[in-house]
Amino acid sequence: MIRSPIATLFCLILLVACNRTPVEFRNTDLTGANFGRQLNLSDHNGQNRSLGDFRGKVILVFFGYTSCPDICPTTLSRLAEVLKALGPDQALASDTGRIDGNASVLVVDGFDRILGGSYAGLNHDFAARVGEAAGGAETISHRALVEDGFSLGGYPVVIWLSGDESGSDRSFSSEEQAIVSAYVQGGGRLIVSGSEVAYELGYLGQGEVFLNDVLGADYSGDDAGSNQAAGTGALSGVGTFGFGGAGAPYPEDYPDLLTTYGESQAILTYGTGGTAAVGIPGKTALVGFPLEVVDGTALQVLVTGLLGFVKP
Repeated sequence: MIRSPIATLFCLILLVACNRTPVEFRNTDLTGANFGRQLNLSDHNGQNRSLGDFRGKVILVFFGYTSCPDICPTTLSRLAEVLKALGPDQALASDTGRIDGNASVLVVDGFDRILGGSYAGLNHDFAARVGEAAGGAETISHRALVEDGFSLGGYPVVIWLSGDESGSDRSFSSEEQAIVSAYVQGGGRLIVSGSEVAYELGYLGQGEVFLNDVLGADYSGDDAGSNQAAGTGALSGVGTFGFGGAGAPYPEDYPDLLTTYGESQAILTYGTGGTAAVGIPGKTALVGFPLEVVDGTALQVLVTGLLGFVKP
């Protein structure tokens, strides 16, 4: 069957897959090539466009397929939201952070994904939100670690927010894995949350050793089938709560299903019975869904419980 492409010109070049099956990308560096220098297609307004019309600008060519009813229309809609948010001057508000004096907790904002995920906003306050729930914290972007040489060493506890970063977005790059591993080995305490961390590191094979040995976790499934969780074991005092509900900044449709590894133990379970979070007492904890989408006042209760678990 021949599929009809809908070509839309935006700001970067992006190809979006229509399923969650791992794909092996075979790329070719076209630098200096004498082909592909012109492209004549219809834009989103039906007008014929060529690359020359956008000389001096960055271009996005997106191919959506008429036989891709689940992913492609949603991605097109999110791209439209991105363009609308850019505005005429293309100026974007920055993410909201937090600085509390003498903070012992550092919240690392590792959530950059705006295409193909559950959140399509161009900025957010997730780190500040979780920092407040921690009773005070300082926040940084994960980019500061590799690009600016920021050190985690001055903070007893680090909370790393990955949202639903996955695949090409990378919840933890290889450089970040090395930095965080050294921090934990040096006595630092770590809490990580994200709905695709185990999926990416374990199932996609982008950091299985880091997932197992540092986070004390293993990947079990990509969708727990529940948006409720409750404390168990060391966190049994945390009652049942929801996440990704109507009041959350974005829905959560693929919470990771986890299993313990080595000396770790289950500390949260889903409403369906699977493990939602695992941890090594006095060391690390991994939560299979984003902390920032936890409903209402339950976020503070959960973060307080997690801090008590990883602290010696």
